[in-house]
Amino acid sequence: MAQNDKKIKELQRLIEKGKKRGYLTFDEVDAVLPSGASVDVSRSQLATMFENMEIAVLEEDPEDNFEEDDFDEEEEVVAPTGDGKSYEPSAGDLDDPIKIYFREMGEKPLLDREGEIRLARGIEEGQEGIVKSALNCPVASEYLLEIRDDIRSGALPLEEVRRDAEELADERATIRTMMGIVTKVKNRRHKMRSIRSKLNRRLRDETELKVRLELIEVQAGMATLMEGLNPT
Repeated sequence: MAQNDKKIKELQRLIEKGKKRGYLTFDEVDAVLPSGASVDVSRSQLATMFENMEIAVLEEDPEDNFEEDDFDEEEEVVAPTGDGKSYEPSAGDLDDPIKIYFREMGEKPLLDREGEIRLARGIEEGQEGIVKSALNCPVASEYLLEIRDDIRSGALPLEEVRRDAEELADERATIRTMMGIVTKVKNRRHKMRSIRSKLNRRLRDETELKVRLELIEVQAGMATLMEGLNPT
């Protein structure tokens, strides 16, 4: 309880700061995230709460940009990489855009091994971000409850719901584990409805913050549970 009260006071100070400036940064939001919660999920929910209070949430503090050096209007033009030659299409080539495309693509350097690794990691991180955002949506838990009977009976193959389906050693044991997680998700949905019902009453500002913080923590925990299902 003391830890939660501390978070409430931090949130109140942050809200006062945001109302005074008109904005907050994501770094400031991250500092008051509920403990043990998914960063991506809780950050998104807190940002939405602040924006509902007409407090913008920005990637960077705009005041930090005033010290940046001005760009030189006459910047040096960087020559393209490759052999240094640009392709000048002939009159005949102008009627063949595909030929022009492939000729110009041939002048671009290919990715080296390090570049391929960076690209692959970026794609993987992007996919994980999409999954986390999707799991934060209430529709995700609702859909999970709708398909649980099909998962339990085997009518819905695990290949359609899990990314690691081909690596599973015991499919039945995995399904039993999944059903346990689904039950926990169902219980959290009931708890969320109970918490949301409190917001329909007139609450003191501090009490409303406590309720909203509790709601964020429960939602974040539910998203973490569903993430453990390794969904596709």
